[in-house]
Amino acid sequence: MDLTQLVIRPATKDDTLKVQEIRKRAWQARYVNPESGVTQKLLTTSLAKLPPDHNDIKHYHAMLNKPLNKNKNLVATLNGQVIGTVCYDSLESGIGDIGVFVADGFNDKGVGDKLLDKLIADTDNPLQVIIFAKNPSREFYKRHGFVEDDKEERHYFRDGVYLPTQTLKLSR
Repeated sequence: MDLTQLVIRPATKDDTLKVQEIRKRAWQARYVNPESGVTQKLLTTSLAKLPPDHNDIKHYHAMLNKPLNKNKNLVATLNGQVIGTVCYDSLESGIGDIGVFVADGFNDKGVGDKLLDKLIADTDNPLQVIIFAKNPSREFYKRHGFVEDDKEERHYFRDGVYLPTQTLKLSR
């Protein structure tokens, strides 16, 4: 795949629907965990439901508008189409809480690497990502210098349904 035309740029409100679609499709593909109640059906009908709803859009716009997040939410475009994103939200502690998501068909092609490399180069803030503990993307983050927190947590959605999560941090 020729990524010479790949462009990494700050996300805009016009990117919202595509960014949310990519993010939710990644969840649907990677976050099934029946032992904790997260089934494929629950993901597609509730937790990562498509199309994005009003709350998804409102939350993303709030992230884009937050002054500390300026130009840190990024998208990767190829031939004008959004194919990947890094979502960034500055926490009160000054840590940037992130997530990298790539559209189906573009995984393992270097798109996520380019997005994360750009964010790391453009911010001095410490970064963290909270991922599903069984998510294979932990190796992706480790290649970029993130280190695992030793403890596993639980992110509860509702009615006892949760995902085991782990935090990986990039400190500077």
